[in-house]
Amino acid sequence: MATKLQNAGPTMIAALDRSVGIFTTRELERLFHASRTDWDLARATKVAEWLEFLQTRGSLRKVTFQPDGHPPFSRYVWGQVSEHRLAASLWKGAYLSHGTAVFLHGLTDDLPKVIHVNREQSRKPAPVGGLTQEALDLAFARRQRTSSYEFTIHPAGVAGGAATREKPLACYHIPSGGS
Repeated sequence: MATKLQNAGPTMIAALDRSVGIFTTRELERLFHASRTDWDLARATKVAEWLEFLQTRGSLRKVTFQPDGHPPFSRYVWGQVSEHRLAASLWKGAYLSHGTAVFLHGLTDDLPKVIHVNREQSRKPAPVGGLTQEALDLAFARRQRTSSYEFTIHPAGVAGGAATREKPLACYHIPSGGS
């Protein structure tokens, strides 16, 4: 005899087929709690059991990121998504930048070796006395800032070339309060 989870499988899978394709754990938890009544799931069904069902019976895959010196985090991918969409999903408001954006806009044929992701930083106070040529010269004389938040996208569940190679991901993300 099929369980309520198994009976709801086609309806849940159809709902996810119409979805955005990339989820945080929290987003999937919200979907589960918001939809469990519509799907007629047993009250005893837990989020972890639901996720396991979708990974074994559906197209859900967990992609874990392990940045050097930072805690790991995950995204859940439904179906095939590009490595670029996955990279842009790392933070709310994140966007692809540098050579990645140039390539995606068709301004170069050179396939970038690194996917660059950025997120707007908080607004900084204006310099006292305004901007001067001396301050600009000093800023450009210094070494260019680079991200220490870099890691590799591993191929599982990612389309667009990542299935055959690993690609570094440079994230230019400055945490709140940073400079």
